[in-house]
Amino acid sequence: MDRVSRVLIVRLSSIGDVLMSVPSAEALKRAHPHVRITWVVEETSKPVVAANPWVDEVIELPKLRWIQLLRRWRWGTVAREVVQFARVLRSRRPQVAVDLQGLLRSALVVWLSGAPARVGDRKALEGAARFYTHLADMPVHPTRAAQSYVALLAPLGVPGNAPSLTLPISSSDDADAAALIDELDLRHPFAVLCPATTHQAKFWTPEGFAGVADGLQARYGLASVVLGARRDTPLAEQIASLASVPVAIATGRTSVLGAAAVIRRAAVVVSVDTGLLFASVAVGTPVVGLFGPTRFDHLAEEPVIVVNEPSCCHPCFRSPTCGDRDCMRAITPERVLAAVGEAIRRYGREVAGS
Repeated sequence: MDRVSRVLIVRLSSIGDVLMSVPSAEALKRAHPHVRITWVVEETSKPVVAANPWVDEVIELPKLRWIQLLRRWRWGTVAREVVQFARVLRSRRPQVAVDLQGLLRSALVVWLSGAPARVGDRKALEGAARFYTHLADMPVHPTRAAQSYVALLAPLGVPGNAPSLTLPISSSDDADAAALIDELDLRHPFAVLCPATTHQAKFWTPEGFAGVADGLQARYGLASVVLGARRDTPLAEQIASLASVPVAIATGRTSVLGAAAVIRRAAVVVSVDTGLLFASVAVGTPVVGLFGPTRFDHLAEEPVIVVNEPSCCHPCFRSPTCGDRDCMRAITPERVLAAVGEAIRRYGREVAGS
């Protein structure tokens, strides 16, 4: 490793997974301070990587643009841009490329980089492992969010100790968050609700979140604000209409880093398994995580109180065997509110009723 000075890391998506993987750059730099790290990521998750001080350069893979071009049958344009993208990768002359995603598309990026040494997970999906020259093993039961990703750096001589999640917030993002909080007339302290995610199987119920908003106000004196993407606004409006207390809606009003800046000012976050849950961990705000079809053992040593209804089919990931998210629907607002009190007592500052 002493002769390696240029490493390419590939983790393309999604926001939560990218947040969990970025500490691997810190682990690599601490083990080998002379290494220059270039990171390849899709446009949606790019801000998370660009904000990290341990990454020297970020290369964007324009997935959304290529999808739009393909839908317009502009195959030739995409082919030319892929060739140019490969040239950009190869111009960095990486000596080692590491695939932290373990899918065919990320393995192809590693291969296109021209790196003579290509590292990836032995159990990578979609046949991705055939593109690697060195195989590593992820831990079966990780207890830290970044642990699995750091383990993939073992062939580079990096110890398996996982750094904490971090997400630096700029002064401009912090100022924008303060202005938004004032505009929404949120009283301090307040709670953040993150009810939406990419996969429908991980959703809780609008009625459940509305009940939590009512309980947060009655039991802890916390007003609630819903954060998420613009497409999540109808869900946020439904939650607000079902709640007995006012619920502020800020979906689509912030960037990822802007949302993290709002979260940093909150007393607690209640979230399904989504990127903003891990952003909450990264900025140090107590979190109550609602889990059903996905694993949560990697949060055992993180400041997260997990609420989960045990089921025989857990984890089913994206292939549920039940009728309609039975494990998520079984979670009650009372259990979530009790977890809020525990999260505040264990990880946060005192608020009324905690």
